[in-house]
Order: sequence, then C-alpha cells, then structure tokens
Amino acid sequence: LGFGIIDEVVPEPAGGAHNAPAEAASLLGAAIRRHLKALMKLGPRGLRRARDAKFAAIGNAYLERMRVEIPGAIG
Repeated sequence: LGFGIIDEVVPEPAGGAHNAPAEAASLLGAAIRRHLKALMKLGPRGLRRARDAKFAAIGNAYLERMRVEIPGAIG
C-alpha cells in the first residue's frame, strides 16, 4: 500500500475464502464497487492521470527495490 501500487487489501472471511466463498466474493465485490465508484468520478483525463501515477509508482517501487536488494545494479 505504501508504494501506491495496490489500492486495498481485501480481507478474507474467518477461516479463509475456501471455507466461505460466497462471503469472500461479497467482500471482493464491495471493494471493487468502492473503487469503481471513485474512478467514475475522475473522467477521461483524470483516469489517464491516475493510471500514469500508478504506473510511475510501480516503476519507482521496482527501482527502489533494485537499489536495496542489488546495490550498484542500476546507475
């Protein structure tokens, strides 16, 4: 979450999704609806900006990881 790559971790029902698949689907559906509702407010330009920011965050997280895990691998 801190890198901006994912928006939310959807919790599993008690005992795991394999024990309560309908509840897991409901939790996932609610999370998807929440995020789609927010995205629908952005409009085309806002969606592009949000997508660009997300992809930039993914690239930054990758570069940061490379610097930490493999010193000298980049630059």
